[in-house]
Amino acid sequence: MHSNSRRPAPLGRGLFAASLLLLAALARCDDGDDKGAWKPFRPTDGQCHEVRLMAHYFPDQSRRRHLLDALSEVKDGSKVCADQLGSNYGWQYIRTEEVEKDKTYVHTCRRCGLPRDAVLMWFGTAPVCYPSCPSGWQPITPSVLPHVNKNKDILIEPRPDRFTTVYGYANSKDFGRSCKGGDGKVLCALGGRPASAQCSYTWRGTAPDCRDACEPGETLVAKDWYGDGSRCLSGTYNKMLCERCRDEILDLRYCTSPMWFGRAPLCAGECNVGDRVMARAQKREDVPSDQDPDGFGKPCNSRAGWKVRCHQCSVRSGLGAKPVVQPTCTAPKPGHVWPGTPVATLSGVKTYEACCQECHDAPQCRRFHVGPTGCFLFVESTGAARRVPVGSGRAGSSTPWQAGTKRM
Repeated sequence: MHSNSRRPAPLGRGLFAASLLLLAALARCDDGDDKGAWKPFRPTDGQCHEVRLMAHYFPDQSRRRHLLDALSEVKDGSKVCADQLGSNYGWQYIRTEEVEKDKTYVHTCRRCGLPRDAVLMWFGTAPVCYPSCPSGWQPITPSVLPHVNKNKDILIEPRPDRFTTVYGYANSKDFGRSCKGGDGKVLCALGGRPASAQCSYTWRGTAPDCRDACEPGETLVAKDWYGDGSRCLSGTYNKMLCERCRDEILDLRYCTSPMWFGRAPLCAGECNVGDRVMARAQKREDVPSDQDPDGFGKPCNSRAGWKVRCHQCSVRSGLGAKPVVQPTCTAPKPGHVWPGTPVATLSGVKTYEACCQECHDAPQCRRFHVGPTGCFLFVESTGAARRVPVGSGRAGSSTPWQAGTKRM
């Protein structure tokens, strides 16, 4: 700054600081769910879990003929449970609590037969939600998209909130904000996590670049572009939900061959969901002596992420976990790409199988295409694949473009 530059008056500095705070607040508002401590939680009762649904009625005198129907629906716990949690997933209506007469009711729905020693988690990020359960997780609800109209509102696991809502309640922090579009959110169960093992869960990766990885000894159980806060830049990288248990829950005698993940110079290695991290390093010399450095390759930039060495192991016998299955996608459609704007671009992924895995690990992803410049993930599923013109440059590469869809 030049010595003769004018310094802002105190009021100007105050207004400038206030403007920055306002912009930061607006940015957070556009970030989707404010999930805070968004982590797995235990069922309410062993292999059974209860979900409480709050139905609130808004009288509208301008639509008198709809009033009685709307109020009847709000009071009908069996209908609310069936509408929100589906009749094909084993949920049953249990009881109703009247919070405010002819206005607000809380209905409890219950499902048993969960995987043994399970933890639960809602997947799908508001405001536009495209959910699916990660590898190894089992869906226990359909996509939940609470029905809201001028006469009624539905909340999932209501909690008191008299500062941001009209009638003093909001969804639980586990569920987050209601979706305004997309398919909704889905509740998933991950078995084989007994309380006695004392497993803890940590989101690793800080927006906007999110170039982090699970630490050695941790298991990657989910990936998400938002994780417990702001979105990763352009969806190129994910935040990692990492599990560490005091008592070992994996049978380390039955594991796949270890592999190094990450491509220099940025690295940002990502294991597959379900993998146990054995080591992470930025250069070959940093690889621990008990780990094989073969396959490490070129070093990472010192300010970039990690390369990680991972393998996948079976959960110990008797713990009731669902086996981690390989992702399935439709047969590749050679010479085609999807229309629209991808939500993630992975320049280091060049094979159909690897791109299918990336789409499978991203709950929001519905379809993808892959070619000479990388793997592109899409959340929208509208619009037919279009043929890449021969000689267009993209089709002229030795690596053909292929379009595919994740099997749900």
